[in-house]
Amino acid sequence: MIEIPDSYQVIPTARSRFLYRAGPISGKGWQGMLGEIDHYLASHVRLVWASQEAMLYFLPHRGEVWVGREVVGPYWEGDWPTVFDLSPGEVWSFQLNPDGAWSLEWKQLQSLGELCRIRLKEPSASVWRVRFSYGPWTDHAHRCTFIEYFSCRRIDENRTWA
Repeated sequence: MIEIPDSYQVIPTARSRFLYRAGPISGKGWQGMLGEIDHYLASHVRLVWASQEAMLYFLPHRGEVWVGREVVGPYWEGDWPTVFDLSPGEVWSFQLNPDGAWSLEWKQLQSLGELCRIRLKEPSASVWRVRFSYGPWTDHAHRCTFIEYFSCRRIDENRTWA
């Protein structure tokens, strides 16, 4: 069983561009969707990875999870996959134990997300994300996983989530 973090940090975030595929909240097939994103990025030079991290955005009110990566570069309407531009702000971030986080099953991850939300001392939106190191360059010593929450005001500024 993974240990629930006792505390969280407030982390400022810059304007970002998230390239993603939408899938069911059950998480079925998320690794394949991330592989499709990575293949797309490898074959389209105008968009590049902004970091080594992958992200899962949970949108329970829609019954969806968005699987993808933050990217840098121009995006043209009609391109696949979908892109979402996120305004700057801050997130409340819980860092998970690197050893236990990699053995979590999907339902455990969702349960842990709800338990972390209970520990959060701020009112948060229903949308939350998991940010984690993922890729062939990620060795065990550098793996990090974070569960992060957004303020309700920030969600209002990003109406796509509504």
